[in-house]
Amino acid sequence: EFHNTSVFEDGFKLNKAIWLNNGDATFNYYDLKNLKSDEPAYYASPYKDLNGNLHYFGFYSATEKYNQSTNKMELSFFDVQINF
Repeated sequence: EFHNTSVFEDGFKLNKAIWLNNGDATFNYYDLKNLKSDEPAYYASPYKDLNGNLHYFGFYSATEKYNQSTNKMELSFFDVQINF
């Protein structure tokens, strides 16, 4: 359930990608607020910054972003900080 809809262009949601320890050997995904972005994305990788904040970094490209004559693809990158 990473993508908001069945296409990459409609953004992504991260709630079920973040699992929190309940302290009793069980986990639940984060559901206190909707962690959704309208940014187009193929995927996103989590990382923590130097201050311990959770981020997701990813990229997106589309067929129309490919220039066949130069053999180059335009990519869009994003970095989303999650504030709990």
